[in-house]
Amino acid sequence: MKKNNIILSLVLIFSIIMVVFLVTDHGNFSLALPNNDSDREVVSLNANINIDGVNYAATFNNSDSAKIFLNSLPLEVTMHDLNNNEKYVYLNFKLPANPTYTGNINAGDIVLFGDDCLVIFYKSFTTNYSYTKIGEISNIEEFINNVKYGNAKVKITNK
Repeated sequence: MKKNNIILSLVLIFSIIMVVFLVTDHGNFSLALPNNDSDREVVSLNANINIDGVNYAATFNNSDSAKIFLNSLPLEVTMHDLNNNEKYVYLNFKLPANPTYTGNINAGDIVLFGDDCLVIFYKSFTTNYSYTKIGEISNIEEFINNVKYGNAKVKITNK
């Protein structure tokens, strides 16, 4: 009987340790971060976004979403076009999302749709959707004049 109690106690302790591991950052089951450097401090909230060979400066906000995204860089993806006003890509990791309804989207806005879809808008318009804004293109006139409809090769790097 005493041996069974010891075994049961060990199983219980092991189970508690596993639960604690899974619900803390160590298990990270609810937020799959792209690399092991997620705890490092973001030095700059600026990035370079290269779309089809043209560089654009971008400034990101001080949100957890933006910081974690910046810590995931560099990122090289093909972004798809939607509605002749945005480029989007589903990331292979999730970011914290806090979507808000603004009613208006500005060309150059960098947002999350949901917690894993990165969107860069190249036209301004009104919308009924909610997004988590994480940044914006700085040199907007050049961006608006150069970005065209269709898929784009995009590389995002820290400045």
